[in-house]
Amino acid sequence: MDIKRSGSQPSGNPATVYAGGSAVSLFKSTDGGAPWRQAGQGLSGAVGVTALAIDPSHSTNIYAGSTQGIFRSVDGALTFSAFSIGLTNPSVSALVFDSTGSLHAATDGGGVFDYEFLPNRPLVSTARRPPAPRVLGVRQ
Repeated sequence: MDIKRSGSQPSGNPATVYAGGSAVSLFKSTDGGAPWRQAGQGLSGAVGVTALAIDPSHSTNIYAGSTQGIFRSVDGALTFSAFSIGLTNPSVSALVFDSTGSLHAATDGGGVFDYEFLPNRPLVSTARRPPAPRVLGVRQ
């Protein structure tokens, strides 16, 4: 397996880890890596995982970036559904949560998209395009 992205839970069970790659969907282990099982019903076999983020406040909420957008799981990566709200370029290169609990998605040439999760309020999505030639991150 050509692993491109991996992640572990910041809270909850630290032995739960996830791995994905350009030619695979997503794999999960609940015992530190022995054994792995395929996860992510709803991520088609053609979707390679290019980025992973685990919600630090809700460890069962997993976000997977791909060349086809963002997918979200609310059940610990058992199932995923599309979550590309406001995304104008579906090719996601990085996902990260900040200290306020907002999710930030960097896309290949499409800017950065911010998703703000506020209690008892609808999801807020905003887009930012960086001034050229600013480098937002390094792709591994």
